[in-house]
Amino acid sequence: MTRTVGIVGGRGHVGVELIRLLAAHPSFEIAYVCSRELAGQRVSEHVREYRGDVQFSSPAQGELPELQADAVVLAMPNGKAAACVEAFDSAIAGRALVDPIIVDLSADMRFDDAWHYGLPELTREQAPGHRRIANPGCYATAMQLAIAPMRDALDGPVQCFGVSGYSGAGTTPSDKNDPGKKVFRKGFRTISWRAHDDNGDSLRYTVSFRRKGSSNWLRLRENLEETSLNFDTSQLPDGTYEIRLSATDGIDNPENPLSDAKEGVEFQVDNTPPSITFATDGDELLRNPTALAHRPLDRGVPLRRRRLPPERHSCSAVLVVRFHDQIAAIAADPLE
Repeated sequence: MTRTVGIVGGRGHVGVELIRLLAAHPSFEIAYVCSRELAGQRVSEHVREYRGDVQFSSPAQGELPELQADAVVLAMPNGKAAACVEAFDSAIAGRALVDPIIVDLSADMRFDDAWHYGLPELTREQAPGHRRIANPGCYATAMQLAIAPMRDALDGPVQCFGVSGYSGAGTTPSDKNDPGKKVFRKGFRTISWRAHDDNGDSLRYTVSFRRKGSSNWLRLRENLEETSLNFDTSQLPDGTYEIRLSATDGIDNPENPLSDAKEGVEFQVDNTPPSITFATDGDELLRNPTALAHRPLDRGVPLRRRRLPPERHSCSAVLVVRFHDQIAAIAADPLE
């Protein structure tokens, strides 16, 4: 028996992989694939493994239940799934369609007790009867599958450490997912965070900062919907700074808004440029070139002591170059 599957969010990396998997499976048929960017184009033109006639479409969220599928996979960014699920629940309550199985690949439903959370490879026996499935994320999936084969041989809890890059998952380039803008803009810093509301309320964020030791917080941005922020530190004095993040559910809970705040994350600002000192006859360095002691070449980072090689004890000039926490001295024109 063939089952039909709809994909909401078919243009990104995950959506494309889903199309490939479903196209190769004998028991599944793709009912529809949603993408605003590719609406009207044939899926087969973008995913060669698929040879059917389905075209990308861009229905409103309230129209999704009308497309009819036995199962629906939500392959969208975090924060986008709730509205789609609400549309299906409303249609089901109004008996407009049979209740489909919904699989959410984002983080939105992982903390909802009404949803089954787990990998089918490991929790299939616990899943019968569930029609709402919250898929574990990439870290959790990799860790669970790596540990599972040796779980019975373990004597205690397992510690896992993960390091992530940042690709944007196939989305349109923007300040939030463009590595060039996140990493290589001189003087800019990028901070990102995660937050969760047990009731599913929308959250708004305020980001503040202060120089370490100061009692006054300066507001960087308020009423943010995004969970990342780029900001310019090029005009700040050198030193150590702290970040404070506040979250509130006041948009969905205006009569009794609740909030929380975290602080303590530190970052360094060092806007002092490299400094070059050229020492000539009579200069302290020329008189004692073997003892390059701490000099105020950079106010942000302490210097390290460096010594010239013995064969350069006699010279008429010394060139001192300072970059970040390294210092180099080059002796020129050795005297006979």
